[in-house]
Amino acid sequence: MKDKIVFLFVGRILRDKGYFELINAAKLIKNEYDNVEFHVIGPFDYQPASISDEIVYQDHKDKIIKYLGHKTNIIEYIRYCDCILLPSYHEGMSRILMEAASMSKPIIASNIYGCKEIVLDGINGFLVKPKCHKDLYLKIIKFLKLSNKEKIYMGKQSRVLALEKFDVRKVIAKYHNLLESLIID
Repeated sequence: MKDKIVFLFVGRILRDKGYFELINAAKLIKNEYDNVEFHVIGPFDYQPASISDEIVYQDHKDKIIKYLGHKTNIIEYIRYCDCILLPSYHEGMSRILMEAASMSKPIIASNIYGCKEIVLDGINGFLVKPKCHKDLYLKIIKFLKLSNKEKIYMGKQSRVLALEKFDVRKVIAKYHNLLESLIID
């Protein structure tokens, strides 16, 4: 059994992905818990909303986060973590959240389109107010206070949701039915 509770963020290193909210919440958590780590995986994306690599490396050096760089295969990282974090400002349908759900992981994400379709608040994770590090902090605390049994249950609910909504066979069947309904005799 591992001695650390690991939260994992996977995404481009951008302001709009909630990077600063993550850092500010992590600072607060680390003042109260010494057994919590925040792992960050993702590429630097050089655009106006980008976070400079100097800032990220300093946050890593200051032990606020563990920046693991850009990874192409993240299955082992998801498997190792206890909870996925995505405090994004806007999303399409989040691939990382679908992957996390399929791997039975609890999720804490922004209450926005693209996240709230995957996170059922209080069931398989928690939704947070966008752009609000205090709410992110509170939901992380709420997760930390759950029993192991409750955390496992949340993960199982993520898997149930993934199978119900995102199973590739069901998605293909829906597309097939839609295409059939569009065919004109």
